[in-house]
Amino acid sequence: MKQFTLALVLLFSVLAIAQEEKKPEIFPFKRPELLVGKTVTIRPLTDEEIKIQKGYHNFYKDKYNIHSYHEIGFETSDSKSLENRVFKVVSSNPKYPYKLKLEAEDGEVIYYSLLAGYPEHYYFEVEGGLDVPNDFYCDYFEYGYDKGNKDILKWAAFYNIRIDLGIGPMTGQ
Repeated sequence: MKQFTLALVLLFSVLAIAQEEKKPEIFPFKRPELLVGKTVTIRPLTDEEIKIQKGYHNFYKDKYNIHSYHEIGFETSDSKSLENRVFKVVSSNPKYPYKLKLEAEDGEVIYYSLLAGYPEHYYFEVEGGLDVPNDFYCDYFEYGYDKGNKDILKWAAFYNIRIDLGIGPMTGQ
């Protein structure tokens, strides 16, 4: 009986360790060109997202972002029209790099605006993941100070998380 219990405990331990944890998608709002050439799947919305957002945001029928794709509200697309659909990211506009052109297997073309500061409106699961360059995360670190009164406004932000450190005299550092 002890051996059976030990075997059962070991089996459950191995199964628990072997569970594959799904990594969150990287939100490349400063480098949308990383998505060009990639195949993306529109992830299903959670019940909470459907309750709050009502659908997907920033998908459009036209390249001018005037008409939302299957519009159900202001810049909101019906969740059933995009859920689990697969697209190839064909291009980003050189003049407006945050506007992505998506093409479905059946040839349908739609557009998506990748907006900084709105990671909750990033719905892509990238097939094979993103190949990020070594300096990718450096783009997301920002800092600032107030030059007007010669005091350092000690704040830093990383990936939309801002930390205010306080105000102190200008030290030249």
